[in-house]
Amino acid sequence: DCADLGVAREVTLTVRDAENNESSCVSMVTAVDTVAPIAYCLSISLEVTQTTNALTSTYLNQIRSSAGDNCGELSMVFIDDPALGCDDEGLNYVRVEFTDPTGNKDTCAVEVTVSIRDRAPAAQCSDITVELDASGNYTLDADDMQDLLATARIDCETLESLNATASPTTFDCNDLDSEVAVTMTLTKAGYDPSICTSM
Repeated sequence: DCADLGVAREVTLTVRDAENNESSCVSMVTAVDTVAPIAYCLSISLEVTQTTNALTSTYLNQIRSSAGDNCGELSMVFIDDPALGCDDEGLNYVRVEFTDPTGNKDTCAVEVTVSIRDRAPAAQCSDITVELDASGNYTLDADDMQDLLATARIDCETLESLNATASPTTFDCNDLDSEVAVTMTLTKAGYDPSICTSM
């Protein structure tokens, strides 16, 4: 059985003719496993909230337990990148390779249906410092908006799709060397606006 894999054992062979004359010899027999494991991949639904979401240990255990082998536990590696995200919405195939203790292999493809979680954004503000131009003025630009909301939870949305706004957006010499409260607002259809204040 599987406990004998790779072990050389003595086997005595005896032949006997019709007159009961016998002759024996001893051979060394080594059991080997040449049977490939059986890879059977599941269909999985994965809900993503960020740019990339790797398959969690729960999913990995489900995938691993779906495969089988005649002798021993299987190791499992991904042939395709298991990190799926916002750009992978819909049906995806992630190939997996299983290997048994003696090196026999089999592969299958996990069907992963990616959906994007629908939830409200959460505005979280960061503070920034700006420099007035030669005329003593400054207007927040798109990069500033990204910096101000760098820690906000926007999941698979963009600041543009969430109608991100700032108030005020312009500064002048009257604001020099002072902290100005800037109210940031994220708006998503079906949810209340999410607001934070940065300085």
